[in-house]
Amino acid sequence: MSRMAKRGNIYSWKVSLNRHSYIFKLVVLTLFLTISLISCKKDLSEDVLVFAAASLSEPLLEIGKKYQKSKVNFDFAGSYTLSNKIRLGANPDLLIFAGMDPISDLIKQKYVKEDDVNVLLKNGLTIICSKKVKCPSKEEIFNSGYKISIADPELAPLGKYSKQFLEEKNKWDKINNQLIFNLDARATLVSVESGNVPIGIVYSSDALLSDLVEIVFHVENTSIVVEYPVVVIGERAHYQKTVSFLEYLTSYESSKVFSKFGFEFLE
Repeated sequence: MSRMAKRGNIYSWKVSLNRHSYIFKLVVLTLFLTISLISCKKDLSEDVLVFAAASLSEPLLEIGKKYQKSKVNFDFAGSYTLSNKIRLGANPDLLIFAGMDPISDLIKQKYVKEDDVNVLLKNGLTIICSKKVKCPSKEEIFNSGYKISIADPELAPLGKYSKQFLEEKNKWDKINNQLIFNLDARATLVSVESGNVPIGIVYSSDALLSDLVEIVFHVENTSIVVEYPVVVIGERAHYQKTVSFLEYLTSYESSKVFSKFGFEFLE
């Protein structure tokens, strides 16, 4: 066999491998959503099930432990992932998403009534740097050549906010080859904490959580408003319990918890 033929065979093998790798990833993602969906359909007749953005895990878990009227279970993930679970048949009682887009999609598809949606919290964007590298200054952050971790704009609201920020600063096209995309907000933070990616764009609340990153600067003077809408969508059997928990989320006691984790509480 000639060298050219061997090279052709190797190339074909690599293409085949890439295709199989892509198919494997799709299968894994489908299995993940299916298993998650099954877990959401368990008999939790006495419990309130909350679908919440991954960035809310710390404050909501603390609030959930303090709440005494009924048991509350949480499913934390990217807001688009959670909305896809609903389309696949999951039945949460309460949604708290990051950003209005995932909620707006559910409104268009008649899963949620627009009049039932309220904004619970606000957040911001922060540029962070891993403590495992020499951090550039604010002025040099996008000229350092470092890889930059962001959430995938197609999968997570944080990604959309990050892309919007970079576009407003005329940086999106210039640094696009430096960007590393992640599944959600928490994965973006972890990638910078580990030092695998030196720089990241995260929610301000997530930046405050970590001792492994430095805050380079908080994003200001942009049109970006990071909101967390909340809506009750559960069955009537859970309605009163869900409303009771939502009322607790808007209480003064809960507001102190949200503030501690860097969220702006809206009364």
